Order: sequence, then C-alpha cells, then structure tokens
Amino acid sequence: MQPLKIIQPDGLIESPCKEHSEKKYGLIRDYGHMFSKSMKGKWYRVYIDLFSGSGHARVDKKTLYFGSPLLALTQKYPFEKYIFCEKDKNYMSALEKRVESLRPEESAVEFFDGDVNSQIGRVMNAVPDQVNGKGVLVLCFVDPYRISDIQFSTIKRLSDLQIDFMILIPSYMDAHRNPKPLLKLDNPLLDDYLGDTDWRVEWKSEGMKGKDFGLFVIESLCRRVTQLPSSRTPKHFQSVVLSDSTVQVNAAKTDSPLYHLAFFSRHSLGIKFWEEAKRDRQSPSLF
Repeated sequence: MQPLKIIQPDGLIESPCKEHSEKKYGLIRDYGHMFSKSMKGKWYRVYIDLFSGSGHARVDKKTLYFGSPLLALTQKYPFEKYIFCEKDKNYMSALEKRVESLRPEESAVEFFDGDVNSQIGRVMNAVPDQVNGKGVLVLCFVDPYRISDIQFSTIKRLSDLQIDFMILIPSYMDAHRNPKPLLKLDNPLLDDYLGDTDWRVEWKSEGMKGKDFGLFVIESLCRRVTQLPSSRTPKHFQSVVLSDSTVQVNAAKTDSPLYHLAFFSRHSLGIKFWEEAKRDRQSPSLF
C-alpha cells in the first residue's frame, strides 16, 4: 500500500503522536479500504472511532498526517455512516470542522463528546439494525492512550453488533511500566479493563512462572474478547496481535514496543484482509 499522505496545517489544533503511529494509521487505512470496498452494496457499512482525536496527527512534532477518522472518511469507498467519539472538547471542535469540509455527500456523520464508556449507550443507538433491507456491518477502531481510558464493558456492548475491532493495547507504555499500582487490590483499573477480577488469580500463577506483565495483559484481554458471545452469531471472535518490534522479556535490557495492536473479526475474510494489510506494511505478528 501507499505511504500516508503528508498534509499541510490548517490552523486548527493537532493531535501529537509518535513515529509508531504512522504504521498504526496505515493499517487502519488499508484495512478500512479492503473492508469497505468488499462490502459495498452488500451491507450498510458503519465506521466507529472511539478515540478520534482532532483528525490531524503531528508525528514527533514534524510530519503531519490525517488521523484515523479522516483516513476513514476520505477513502475511495466511503462508509455509509461514521461515528466519531472524543473526550477532549478542543479536539472535537477541530474534528467537526475538518469533517464538515471533507465529508462525502452520501455519508452520514454523528459526533459524541465526553467519556466513551459513559456514552456507549448513545453510540449503540446511533447504529441502525438494518437500512433498506441491508444488514449493518461495523468497523470499530479503539485507540486509547491509557488502560484507564477504555472499559471492557464498552467492548462487550459493541460486540453485539456485526463488527470487526482494531484495538490498541497500551501493554508496554502503561501495563509493563506500571505493574505495582495496577496490582493493588484497591485499584480497579485492570478490573474495568479486563471486565472481571479473575485476572488477579491468573496473574498469581503466570507471574510465578516469570511471565512479563505487559504480555499477560495482552493475552488476558484477547482471550476475553475472543470468548465474547453475540446475539447476532454463534461464532466467537478470532484475533491477530502484532507489535512493531520483537519483544524480549525477562532480560536485563528489553527492546519492547510501546503498544500492541489487536484485530478481532468473526469472519475468516476479515482475518484474511487483516493479514494482507499487516503484510503490506511489514508488520510482524506477536502470536
């Protein structure tokens, strides 16, 4: 696939990000293109971005790219509907202005500000059951900065839809770096993130075996997502997890990525498209 297009500033606020975000945005653009193109005319297609940002991503204070919402909005085969969520009011204001100037005439757009975990009911209500006799198919990008930003209950609610997820897991920029506060009994962050307290018992066993805490969080989240039931289909999610570099654990010095990107789909075609997008961007699988 083509590299991300460099854009020029428009005077509105930008979202700062690191170099690794370029690959992340490339993957959501490439997968979104394959997803939307292949399902055009067959489904009513909805794109949901739970942490949209401002729409413009400034990488390492240098290069400026479209962020995930505008990459999805400006692709060759637009979705019928876009749902953008953002807690930061300044980012949301800038995003609304940018979307208005770029929105395809045939696409509907809804914005939800505030904490996405408290807004998930409104987000779910914005997704129709069917349109003109077509079923509704959803692609959802979940890009939190911290573990505390997203709750498992939010993912569980969305899983009732016909949906593919791309979920960023802040495994090494959060969990791996700060295990002690997360492990405290009075800290509910991982309870909310993983949806239960069973992980504490699981960690006692895995930790004694020398498991890296960041990898434990990845595996725990993925296992819980793949086991989610659905009212729409009996199939469970399949997952593919990737990282930007090889993870070395239990070593004096580690060369660990800041995050891992997990993709979940109930359909083999989704996994096929994801593998293709990942391969095109030379992204190695973790599992």
